[in-house]
Amino acid sequence: MVRIVKTFWKIVSSRIIFSKPKKAKTVVWGVPKYAKEILKQKKFNLKKIEFIEIWGESYNFYILLRCFSKLKFSLLDYSNEYIAYVNPKIIISFLDNYRTFYKIKKNVSQKKIIIQNSWRCNEFRFFEKNVENSYGKVDYIFVQNVNIKKKYQEISGSKVITIGSFLSNTIQIKNTRKKIDVLYISTFRDIEKEDLVINKNIYLKDYINSEAKLVKNIHDICKLNKKILHILPSQKIGSQQKESKYYQKILGNKKTWKIIKRKNFNYKFPYKIVDTAKIVIGIDSTLLYEAFGRGIKTIFCDIRPKNEFLKKTRHFAWPKKYSKQGFFWLSKNDPKIINNVFLNVWKIKNKKWKSIINKYKQSLMFYDKNNSQLIKTIKKRN
Repeated sequence: MVRIVKTFWKIVSSRIIFSKPKKAKTVVWGVPKYAKEILKQKKFNLKKIEFIEIWGESYNFYILLRCFSKLKFSLLDYSNEYIAYVNPKIIISFLDNYRTFYKIKKNVSQKKIIIQNSWRCNEFRFFEKNVENSYGKVDYIFVQNVNIKKKYQEISGSKVITIGSFLSNTIQIKNTRKKIDVLYISTFRDIEKEDLVINKNIYLKDYINSEAKLVKNIHDICKLNKKILHILPSQKIGSQQKESKYYQKILGNKKTWKIIKRKNFNYKFPYKIVDTAKIVIGIDSTLLYEAFGRGIKTIFCDIRPKNEFLKKTRHFAWPKKYSKQGFFWLSKNDPKIINNVFLNVWKIKNKKWKSIINKYKQSLMFYDKNNSQLIKTIKKRN
């Protein structure tokens, strides 16, 4: 009963669409902001697309009636009814960590496709549970590297293909002038509950404090080496002012550092920024891995506090296990170590860095220009 009441309130607070869904060859389940714009590009050849919004943005009245008449009230029920009515050839989702999508029914002529959306780890035990079922198998999963490919194969039984980042692949790598010396990719989150438990004895405040110390160390190293530190803030425009104050409290006046002002949603903007950086540095954001895949000199600082569980489930290059320190990564929040890695990466010649990219891209981030493998698969099925 509680679930029904929650569903009711979610529906009444959403936009209701009264026209029936259109018949379409392709359905996209869950709609990230960039998805509509990219998938409607001619190169994907998706002539008719129906988008199923799942976060309460809207509900289709006709589909709701079909669900309620059968006393079905879950998101899975709504999704199944929607897809059964539209009857597409292809069902796509970018929400690779949403178990509901794996359970959606399809007929034998339909193909389900998942595209990995972000860097993944096993902090929330997603890869410990088998999400495959007899009626809902996913046919294709497109992932970012060969090691995560093995993990998805284990839980899905699907055909898994390595393409790198779908979003980064759509944006051309431009050999523009490197205007930024050092770019820090912020993982700041505007969350009030610092006592939020991450895992057992590790709290959100521990994550926040470790990043604050890291940024301070990076800033000091930039000053030591006469470089200006630029910070790319998180994509939530509403929290930019708070984020700027957060870094100002840590770093002081802005003579030796700058925070980049992000525009209202523009999915291309972060990639244009990283392409102009000589070095990109950060902790574990997806954009950091994407920067590496785009050929940018990148430093990974695996400095989050860890217990025995997090050591195994959330670390640099997960699930691949490397030594605690390498040429372009480190695991100690120590100024001397950070400076040594910084100087190694700063001084390395571009030709030598390309050889490092070729050595590690399989384990970190592929780059498939214009998502050629994905487009090829879709065209076969569309």
